[in-house]
Amino acid sequence: MTEEQKIDKLTPEQEEEMPKYVEKWTKIGLCCDPLNFEASKEASCRAYKEAELEPPKYFFQFQSPISAAVGGYLIKLFFQSLSKVEASVNSNVLETTSLPRKEKTGRIESPPSTNEFKRIKTLMTSGLGEKISRSVEPKTIDKVVDEVRIQIFNEVIAPLGNGSRLDTETANVFRKTWAMVVDDLTNKDNRETQNEVWEQVRAQVWGSHDAAGLSFYDFFLNVVGLECCRRLEPLMDIAKNCGWWAPYEGYVIFQDRHQELHRDERNRIHNMEGPAIMYPDGFSVYAVHGVRVNRDLIEKPETNTVEAIRTEENAEIRRIRIEIYGFENYLRDDEFEKQAQDDFGTLWRKKMPGDEPDLVMCEVINSTPEPDGTNKHYVLPCRSDVRTPHEAVSQSFGLTPERYNPEKES
Repeated sequence: MTEEQKIDKLTPEQEEEMPKYVEKWTKIGLCCDPLNFEASKEASCRAYKEAELEPPKYFFQFQSPISAAVGGYLIKLFFQSLSKVEASVNSNVLETTSLPRKEKTGRIESPPSTNEFKRIKTLMTSGLGEKISRSVEPKTIDKVVDEVRIQIFNEVIAPLGNGSRLDTETANVFRKTWAMVVDDLTNKDNRETQNEVWEQVRAQVWGSHDAAGLSFYDFFLNVVGLECCRRLEPLMDIAKNCGWWAPYEGYVIFQDRHQELHRDERNRIHNMEGPAIMYPDGFSVYAVHGVRVNRDLIEKPETNTVEAIRTEENAEIRRIRIEIYGFENYLRDDEFEKQAQDDFGTLWRKKMPGDEPDLVMCEVINSTPEPDGTNKHYVLPCRSDVRTPHEAVSQSFGLTPERYNPEKES
């Protein structure tokens, strides 16, 4: 199909293909396979070519969005500092080094570390502040700094010399470069550091998580025959092989996909026993029915006290706290006012702060005795406009009180 032809509607045969593409790209978006680094590199070079840009020289990889943001920030500072150091010594190390640039033959796992990197770890951990520290532990930041050191060495430094041996000028330039990075970090206040790291997050492309958008172009290219969509094939191939990624002038940063992804029956991210999303470096997202929550709420349920529930400012998270605490437990431990009682149970109501709807629960006693002769109590969360236990129980079955009137409850 030519670009001049207008598509008025899909044919029945084309419509029949749509579920296949929904299934295909849903699997891509939910995929938990490791990063395919080589395939991602090849596809990114094609993407640069389609955009009429010079292909990237360097390729870096990290294990999560937050690691890629922190690592990307340090890599950015490195290249900025490198250009300043080179200017001060009238040298372009990457282009005029006395040793020929070699092809990279392998990864050096532990190039020399210096005091600069220890300082960088300390500065980054303190500079990122509480907001990020709630999501990533200091040891993860330390690991990212080590990864930057190793990857810069393997991608940029090692190919300039004979193995790990560099000429004196090159070694001095790179030593001064990292020292300048330390100075740069030292002179920034925490807010500036945090803003620049989050800017790296905003610079990332969603990769496999861009499945919804890319599925549209894949369908129109391969089913409808719309050739103008072919330019996006490199982005489709990247999405099939990695998580988020970030293209920059001269280099690209890739990251792993999540290694765990948990959802509820409505496909919302959800896990009451651990992270809803977890990446290989340990960075995790905790969520209940699609609402992101603090890690301690899941990992340390003993901290979820009545007082913590009362003082929770976010109404949505407060209700999640109550669900985790247990409706029956919360009704027992907090202060509720009895509103109504009938043959179906007892209705309890608690006033909530501000304009938030009242919290209403219905206590129901099972009329069928347990083996030990006792009758089990149940607590049903209700809508705030419920006025009687009969109405509350009816709604739990999706019925009106007129339609729900059993002779005997069980």
